[in-house]
Amino acid sequence: MSLAQIANANENLLHQVLVVLDSLSNDLYIKTENLHVQSSVGPHVRHVIEFYECLQQDLSKSSVDYSERLRDVRTETSIDHAKSRLRAIISWLASLSHEEDEKLLVRHEPMTPYVGGNTSSIARELEFLLSHSTHHFAMIAVVLRSIGVNVPRGFGFSPSTLLYLQANEGEESALG
Repeated sequence: MSLAQIANANENLLHQVLVVLDSLSNDLYIKTENLHVQSSVGPHVRHVIEFYECLQQDLSKSSVDYSERLRDVRTETSIDHAKSRLRAIISWLASLSHEEDEKLLVRHEPMTPYVGGNTSSIARELEFLLSHSTHHFAMIAVVLRSIGVNVPRGFGFSPSTLLYLQANEGEESALG
């Protein structure tokens, strides 16, 4: 997959979460009253945003360290602030369609025994972010369903799962 294609796939995924956020009040965005789910939507959205921002900001250094996130609590508690940051990331992703893929070094979490990093590329990191974000969006879907909020059909499912379910119509009910 080219850099432009994977950047576009990430844009599409982030548009999905914007649709979900547009349907929520700030109260639902921060709601944590369910005993089975320990976080609200906000921390998952913040976490996703900050991984994208780490990649964006670190590109000028030809390396990325996802452990150096801001951990901005405002993004967890203000749906409008989160949506603004998401829109900025989508704009950045759109600009990548004209860029060449570049090599970069990905540093590991500070608590792992391995010191150093691995060689990667912008496209490979966007593939990681696509999977990572989908995982968090699946958790957001669980949080919202647990408090009685409907989510769009297929939200939080990976593209390959959606294709599988479409090909196997009998299992389509798993889409929610």
